Amino acid sequence: MYAHDAFTQEETDEAYELDESGIRVVGRIGTGAMASVLRALMPDGRPTAVKLLMPRHMANPEVAERFVLEGDLMRSVRSPHVPEIYATGTTESGQPYYAMELLHGVDLERLLEESEGPVHVHDAIRYGLEACAALVAVHGTGILHRDVKPANLFLAHRQGELPTVVLLDFGIAKRLAGDGARETTAGLVVGTPSYMSPEQVRGAADIDVRSDVWAIGTVLYELVTGRAPFERDLVADTLHALLYTPAPPLRNTHGDVPEGLEEVLLRCLEKEPAHRFATVEALARALAPLHDAAVRSRRYSGIEARRSSPASAPPPARGTTAETMIDETSFGPSDADAGEDEDEPPPR
Repeated sequence: MYAHDAFTQEETDEAYELDESGIRVVGRIGTGAMASVLRALMPDGRPTAVKLLMPRHMANPEVAERFVLEGDLMRSVRSPHVPEIYATGTTESGQPYYAMELLHGVDLERLLEESEGPVHVHDAIRYGLEACAALVAVHGTGILHRDVKPANLFLAHRQGELPTVVLLDFGIAKRLAGDGARETTAGLVVGTPSYMSPEQVRGAADIDVRSDVWAIGTVLYELVTGRAPFERDLVADTLHALLYTPAPPLRNTHGDVPEGLEEVLLRCLEKEPAHRFATVEALARALAPLHDAAVRSRRYSGIEARRSSPASAPPPARGTTAETMIDETSFGPSDADAGEDEDEPPPR
């Protein structure tokens, strides 16, 4: 689905037409358990990533249906934080596929691995806000993602733009019922253990958007601490912790985490959905002022560093994609960079 430094892009011996659509396959990006991802060109020359269901899964109607639904769900969402789907179709051999925007960058799981620890609080909140923007669009289209995790949050480098978080993999996404609750089969457990909400673990039939709120809180917790709050060595222990163990307070071990951020994340991680933020928009509104404060704090730290060492690097540039995202999705105004004195200390 995306270009990644970890992939070895293999050239094919000869480029070929995927089907009558005119999509031209020129290489392979990677192979997963369910599908191959091919590098291709649209008829107008745009680079694209084609996700193609493997032949061995075509005999299973449920798997093939799920694959087609994934492409349809992604195509229905219009947001810079969700990959654009250019085309869907079926090859002459009957393999369903969808062609999507070819993204370059790294997912947040890989980013955490490479940083060997937590990321800066300012960056973590920005990534969280952009993930919220993705889910606002997804939920607004009537879709519940159910698998929000660092590996599915991709920091994309688009030409002429600052890096943008893009939500990937709608493989277990479901449509929401009219009241925001998902009609699903009771007892069916789907998701990635460390990021599943308690109601997902229980296989509840009435899962709604607050399950994705839980997942965003889990991802943010991991970004600022370096470890998911309920992750254990054994899956059974992880699931038990998800159901019965309160989220560990962040500031006990990570004193640099702002108190306000800890409050937001612990609310996301309430066992009872009714005690969490009711929507992703509400979560984003709580995060926005924390992002503003983190911007000021980081800039002020840069100013102090320059005073003590003239050769130090300059503070972060004004304006970030998170602030733009806040304005675009109407989470509320962001004034972190509006007319402040650079030498003014951060708010207490």
